[in-house]
Amino acid sequence: MLNRLKDWLGATEPVVSTGPLGLVVGGSWRVELFNIRANPTAYHFTTDDASAVIVAYGKADLGDGMCLHRFYAQDDHMLQLICPSDDPATVQEITLYQPFDSIHPNSAEAWQAWLGPQGWMRQPTYELDDGTCYQRTWFADDPGTVELVQFSETLCRTRGDGPTEHIQQQCMLYNRDIAHSPPEHLLVICETNDAGRSIELMIGIDLQLPQLTVF
Repeated sequence: MLNRLKDWLGATEPVVSTGPLGLVVGGSWRVELFNIRANPTAYHFTTDDASAVIVAYGKADLGDGMCLHRFYAQDDHMLQLICPSDDPATVQEITLYQPFDSIHPNSAEAWQAWLGPQGWMRQPTYELDDGTCYQRTWFADDPGTVELVQFSETLCRTRGDGPTEHIQQQCMLYNRDIAHSPPEHLLVICETNDAGRSIELMIGIDLQLPQLTVF
């Protein structure tokens, strides 16, 4: 995902570059991962605490009065916040993601295996190559295949008005429970922009506000 941020062709639509909690392009964050450090071998998410420099900010309207904010770091992590559209100070969810895999299907048949009516991204479960199995978070009560969640994310990498890119996304969220520890998320995204199309897998963990420090 971050590689495409470095190759923007860009449009010229302005976007506000400061998001919730004072997160801003050029700023940074630090997270404390004490909630998973006690059981690190149970996670695919790596548990090193670190400060991350923000190189891009993405924003998307999710509908139903909710807005998604994503901050992309120099080290490839993505900090995602979900807030009411009319009150970005009221953060309802904070999730920290890191890249797990990037896949480039090379035929119509290969894309159909991911996105088609019976595609992997529509199934109630998703299994990694090592056998780790995640349950679908969205539409969890539906036992069959479901429609993918779709939205357009507008990204910028400057604090003021500057070039932006629109990334079209089709995605599905999965999770798995971990005994005596917080759950782990798997976000599977088909993203399309001027640089092409790919499938991105990202591993995530939920954060509570005290775990996040913004600089």
